[in-house]
Amino acid sequence: MGKLPSPMKGDAHQGRSNAGEQAGAALLQAAQRLRESRQQLHDLTALAPCPYLLAGHDGMLLETNPALCAISGYAPDDLAGRNLAWLLPGGPRTPGEADAMLPGIFTLRHRDGHAIPVRLHASMSRDASGAPDRLSCFLSRPNTGLPENREQELALHDALTGLPDRTLLHQRLQHMLEQADGKPVALMFLDIDQFRKVNEALGHEAGDQLLRQVALRLRAMLPADGIVARLGGDEFVVAASCPAGASDAAATAGRLLAALAAPCTVAGEEVGISASIGVAMHPADATTRETLFRHADAALHRAKAAGRNSWCFFEAEVNARARARMLMEQALHRALERGEFELHYQPRLDLRSMAVTGMEALLRWNHPHLGRIAPQDFIPVAQQLDLMDDIGHWALREACLQGGRLQRQFGRALRVSVNLSARQLCHPALGERLGMALEAAGLAPQLLELELAETALTDDLDAAARRLAALKARGVRIAVDHFGAGGGALACIQHLPVDTVKLDPAQDSARPGFLKALVTLAHALDIRVTATGIETPALRERMRDAGCDDGQGYLLAGPLSLAEFQLFLARLPA
Repeated sequence: MGKLPSPMKGDAHQGRSNAGEQAGAALLQAAQRLRESRQQLHDLTALAPCPYLLAGHDGMLLETNPALCAISGYAPDDLAGRNLAWLLPGGPRTPGEADAMLPGIFTLRHRDGHAIPVRLHASMSRDASGAPDRLSCFLSRPNTGLPENREQELALHDALTGLPDRTLLHQRLQHMLEQADGKPVALMFLDIDQFRKVNEALGHEAGDQLLRQVALRLRAMLPADGIVARLGGDEFVVAASCPAGASDAAATAGRLLAALAAPCTVAGEEVGISASIGVAMHPADATTRETLFRHADAALHRAKAAGRNSWCFFEAEVNARARARMLMEQALHRALERGEFELHYQPRLDLRSMAVTGMEALLRWNHPHLGRIAPQDFIPVAQQLDLMDDIGHWALREACLQGGRLQRQFGRALRVSVNLSARQLCHPALGERLGMALEAAGLAPQLLELELAETALTDDLDAAARRLAALKARGVRIAVDHFGAGGGALACIQHLPVDTVKLDPAQDSARPGFLKALVTLAHALDIRVTATGIETPALRERMRDAGCDDGQGYLLAGPLSLAEFQLFLARLPA
């Protein structure tokens, strides 16, 4: 009986190999077709006129199309990673919830805060275990059966709280002001104090719950003709007629704060809140809606600065100061590059021979429109804006430059004193800047004196001593201003390499003998003493009798521009 020939082992292996390759190729083709299918779907949804979104199993948005961005006002990056419930408040948070809630009509949150009614047409996919995995949604505007003007009205309300949004607020407030016919109307800006901490501690959903409760309480406190609106975040606006003027407004603000004082329960936690309120009155504070808004906002900032949980009325004088401060801040940012700063020089004289021994360089700001601005007005602002490092560096270079020129012009070894802030003293590049300024000016190091306030040195004496020693190693002199004012005078001159101390006699007039004791102590340590603020002959004699070496003050000479100081030196006897 014949037998079929047995296959060779090699043939079997080859057969399995071919089958594997075919299966692999099929998988690759399937994967390619899936990618092409997804790309086609992406292209179709991108071109679709209807808003579209794709959410993952956790409800996070994975994909959106231009039509959704257009209707919501958000850019694609703004929507990426957001939850469904954030874009559709009250809607499904995950595909699993959507299975029970759809189809349905929901509100879409617009970037400006108003709500847009939308109908969701959804398709849900499931994973291998049958659990909801992804949710694809097309959105359309529903036929609500409401009159068109009613639909527009709904669209002008905040999606989260149901309060009027900014657009509707403007319309209603304008109508209220027109109907008031000159009778007082109060506009109040209200912010929840420390609202950010609620979001951080309990989450944004809890924060949303809190905002809804706040909206309900504010609405309950106002008469039927009052207005409550939400601008966004934790910012609310209240408008109310106030026949008795400011007293009515104050009473209303007080009732609003009292209404918010009771704790709110959110996310199972009892949360205590407070608010700050800024109040502006129409027509007393402003005759137009736009100006009224601006003034109420300014008053709100004052209420926050006053310690929160309070209300403040708009005050024109305070607002004028705030506006002047804002203009100053803006101008300061460009003042240095525009060459608006200059140095004035106040002569320092030997109190016995009355010979000029040096001068203190004092910063001045000449603004082309605001005029000359006093140092006590702009220097604190520049410090708050972190501009004094650059301004101080310029002052150091300019003082050295002019000091060197004056020495060569008049043949006098005049010591120029430059004020240095505590922050400048800590700057890592101070030593390098100092060396470059002296070299560029051709000024001998011993003719430069760096002047610091006593209070800037006594916080950390050891650190101050190291930094001053490094400066002294470059040959410059160190002076301490307002000596004795900070209560650390003894420690200051014992631990720091000081060459000169400056005393203000006005600070020591009520302490007989104290001035003499300070001078004696300084001289015992080989430190010169300069008296400042000398404005009368009697004071000059008193400071000279106390043993002060040098003096500054308006009796001797006030601060002079460079040209005036040159003229001052030219008139001195040779």
